[in-house]
Amino acid sequence: MDVISKPSSQLQDEPVQANTARSAAPDMEPTPKGLRGWLLLAVLGLVLLLAVTVAQLRDPIKLMLTWELYAVFFRPETADWYRVVLLLTGLGVALDLVVAMGLGWLLLLVYRRSRRFVRHVQIWLVSVVALQFLLYLAGTYLSDAIAVPIALPLGGLLRSAVLAALGVPYFSASQRVRHTFDQP
Repeated sequence: MDVISKPSSQLQDEPVQANTARSAAPDMEPTPKGLRGWLLLAVLGLVLLLAVTVAQLRDPIKLMLTWELYAVFFRPETADWYRVVLLLTGLGVALDLVVAMGLGWLLLLVYRRSRRFVRHVQIWLVSVVALQFLLYLAGTYLSDAIAVPIALPLGGLLRSAVLAALGVPYFSASQRVRHTFDQP
């Protein structure tokens, strides 16, 4: 039927029907859900970080559990640099244990698809950066206090800062994350 031959009431109704059909189309789009895409890569990164952290803990923990070191540590004639190195090693082990326990908790929340995961991973990322920074400052202060230059690694601080800079915005803005972690 031609536009000219249609009554005016049918012409007015037709565009309304077309507009409602177009407005319903965006609602039909599937919402991203599940461990796919960048979210899968982020979760695999957390698993890899846990594995690397646990592997790095092996030697310092073995060192910290040697009783001879503590016997030397508490002797009055022991040099100050020895105590500082042992103290910094202990602080590094404590920080790595906190990181590993936090990663275990986050992976449990991923398994449960808990709503709390998003907020907890953001808080965890920022707190790890803060703890790494405090460890670096403590190492710098102790190194200056004993007047012995100690090489302080920046790798942990830089790694955690990059992870926080990439992770916090992703976990707060991603629709897939919001729709995946919807369980209480």
